[in-house]
Amino acid sequence: MRKTTIIEPILFGFMFCRYMLLDTEDQLIYMKTCLRAFNTSFCDAIYQNGTAFKAEQSELQNESAKWKVYLSIVRTIPPVIMTIIYSSWSDYVGRKNVIVLPVIGSSISAMSFILNSQYIQSPVYYILVGELFAAPFGNFVAMISATFCYAADITPISFRTQRTVILESMIYIAGAIGHFSGGQILYNFGFQYVYGLTLFIDILQIIYWMFIEESYESTVQQKKKSLLEMFTLETFTKVFKFLSKSRDGNRRSIIWTLFVCFSFSSLYFMTLNSATILYLLHTPFQFLPTQIGYFLGGTLLLKFLGSLFINLVFVHCLKMRDFYVMLISFTTYTGLFISMAAAKNDWQIYSAGAWSFGVGVAIAVIRGKLSKIAAFDEQGRLFSLISSVEVLVSLFSGVTITSIYKATVDIEPAFVFYLVGASSILPFCLTLYLIKLENEDRKREDCCPAAFEGTPLLKSQTFNKESNDDYSSTDNL
Repeated sequence: MRKTTIIEPILFGFMFCRYMLLDTEDQLIYMKTCLRAFNTSFCDAIYQNGTAFKAEQSELQNESAKWKVYLSIVRTIPPVIMTIIYSSWSDYVGRKNVIVLPVIGSSISAMSFILNSQYIQSPVYYILVGELFAAPFGNFVAMISATFCYAADITPISFRTQRTVILESMIYIAGAIGHFSGGQILYNFGFQYVYGLTLFIDILQIIYWMFIEESYESTVQQKKKSLLEMFTLETFTKVFKFLSKSRDGNRRSIIWTLFVCFSFSSLYFMTLNSATILYLLHTPFQFLPTQIGYFLGGTLLLKFLGSLFINLVFVHCLKMRDFYVMLISFTTYTGLFISMAAAKNDWQIYSAGAWSFGVGVAIAVIRGKLSKIAAFDEQGRLFSLISSVEVLVSLFSGVTITSIYKATVDIEPAFVFYLVGASSILPFCLTLYLIKLENEDRKREDCCPAAFEGTPLLKSQTFNKESNDDYSSTDNL
């Protein structure tokens, strides 16, 4: 049976389900919260005409935001812990075994949402119960870590940035289709059809996973370890030693600064996910499910197209350095948030979404840059650390942004977007600092190559793999 190393369909399918649930989940929580406090007719009236029920609408939004915070915690803390363990385990059993775990968790989550939508008047905390069962499988954290680590295993350094952008673009196009589909299916058929479809797609992912080839034979010269053997303190300390390890030149400073920039990017990404839906449900917009799907899907489609365009033109053809691509991305973040905050009607909010064309590439470029600096035997630890930072920052920013929105929604619903937009000047300045550090390293490397014991950033490196001659190389980090 012929196998493949094309991992993009797995990430696409997983993120399609995740994004299709994203906008419908908020509305399910909103509806369940309303039905626990009022009758069906009154909830329909609030949903259709929030202007006449401003006090009730604000109360429901605050209550819904509280449950979103609880969900964020459940979806973050257990998956982060398990992803660190899974990443170390993958050094012994391979990346493929880890990739399927989040898909299994997603299936459990889908079944939970089917039951919660069937029994719509049941308490909201039943959603939390389902997510508690799904969380140990790693969720988004484990999927991102495993797929990007798999891609790093089979991709030479010279093509690493392009490959990570392509892989990251799968998240955006899956999100665009997911949002469009989720809103339409919800509007025309209801919650159960949305969650039934996600369960079906999860099953298809598991079938495709069976045809995926392992990215490498174990590099650890020991017998394979069971998952239970990975529950040790050493497993966690090895991951975080990646940041404290001494490195040539300014590379440790570059790694730390890249992680700070990555944290800002994750904060901005989470802001769009956590605050935008509540913002669009509020007056003066009061978007319907389909409109929310159009907006969120449209912004993700623009991220997808923008990532491919920048990857093809600026990175591949013009050979633009990674840090200059990051400058473009952080500039467009500023435009996006300020334009959304200033919007007063539907066409203005849709126009603001056009800034999404450039925002999607920053996270991918940072992943690729870090992967270039890390040694081959550090890739697993690196991507588990990246994913952990991503979701921990998302948890913090989700709680913070939601709390700020709750505190300011009655005064100025757009306040949080003005605040986040103004903060984007910080990663822009840090990227200028990164350019300075890299230029210093390049000068030192040109003058004294022997001073840099590690492999230069532009050399290619992968493991030796007979079945993948295109990626084989004798240069190792």
